[in-house]
Amino acid sequence: SEQEYRARLKGVNNRVPDQWIEQSDRGGLQAGDIVVPDHIPNVPQAIAAAPPGSTVYIRNGFYKWEGVLVVQKPLHVRGEPNPDEGPGQGRPTLEGRWLLGQHSSGSFKHVNCIARFNKPEQGSGPMGGEQGPP
Repeated sequence: SEQEYRARLKGVNNRVPDQWIEQSDRGGLQAGDIVVPDHIPNVPQAIAAAPPGSTVYIRNGFYKWEGVLVVQKPLHVRGEPNPDEGPGQGRPTLEGRWLLGQHSSGSFKHVNCIARFNKPEQGSGPMGGEQGPP
């Protein structure tokens, strides 16, 4: 909850809630929202723990995971923007594979995604290799 988030922040170097979260298009931290790495240390665990319709806020940094991150719920992802950098710079970078399932929907803002594709294998997939979302 927002109260728990504010209490946690006070316990960490007397931090105040981040302006980028408070002013996000999602209306600030709501019940069920998660901040990576404050609440949960990595993106896959945060996505798994986030309830449908919630927002996962990701601080600047590089986040990489192995395997496929399957999303089967409505979800929003917001990265920490850096107004001092050019477009696409100074934002969280996510490197890993995503699979957006049948019931997934939502939005991504202020994140850089690095696409990783499977190495093409002869005879598999429509183009000789499987390619999917990052």
